[in-house]
Amino acid sequence: MSVQLRSTSPVDLPFAAAYQKAGGPDLASEYGFAGMLAHHPPPAHRGGDAVSAWLPGDEPAAWLRALTEWQRDGVGFRLLLAERHHAPSREAHALFTGRHLGLPLHFLARVQVHRERLLEPERWREPRAWLREPLLNRLPLAVWMMGPVLDVRLLESRTDHSRTVLVLLRHKQPQRLSALELSVSTELRHGGEPAVFDRFECTGTDGFLRVNGIWENHIHLPRLELHRGAVEMVQRDLPREFSSVYEHAARAGIGSKKQSAESYRLAADYLTTCALLI
Repeated sequence: MSVQLRSTSPVDLPFAAAYQKAGGPDLASEYGFAGMLAHHPPPAHRGGDAVSAWLPGDEPAAWLRALTEWQRDGVGFRLLLAERHHAPSREAHALFTGRHLGLPLHFLARVQVHRERLLEPERWREPRAWLREPLLNRLPLAVWMMGPVLDVRLLESRTDHSRTVLVLLRHKQPQRLSALELSVSTELRHGGEPAVFDRFECTGTDGFLRVNGIWENHIHLPRLELHRGAVEMVQRDLPREFSSVYEHAARAGIGSKKQSAESYRLAADYLTTCALLI
């Protein structure tokens, strides 16, 4: 199998590292990936090219212009975020947006991370640093689950050893609210190593579901829990390792025009939310 993708995405770096540590093949020869850090607008792409990219949220206007140019030139596009390639998250998305839990009401994402687990650990104190970090920035996930955002509120607290950002979102669909609790610490460890703890929850009128961890492999909770009425269902047979996220992303490639159009819509709604925050 050979999947040729041109990546402008820093999120590819942990994808690749996790896959190669798990014994995967050489990425350059097998998948044609070229990982490049991109904190500025990407280079122009010729018509017919395909782009798989994580879009940092600290410069939304520049990325919105790039999206417009790509779409105008017929570039196939896939917004790359880990949750879209994580089996429990994909299952949760299908259940929640398919209204198997009734009407969607509330979304909550919690992330706690040691600064050394970030892509840019030296920049963790900067005001917009969390918007550049795929591990911390769960705005695309909230938009993917709950739809476009109408207005936002941002609260922050800082100490010498930690920083916490609380993001409150009101979505365009009536009665839909989201909250993101994002924390960076210099002291969070598991087994003596810098740690990550993350999960998200979706609540509907008839129940709720919880996805326990994507980046954190030490977690012993089931990856997907579903609570509907008085019934609790647990799925334990879904992939647990972060490497499965990269494997799915590499296998999937960029598909139909319909899939590309969905990515363009999701990316535009996400970047618009970032602009509201900034």
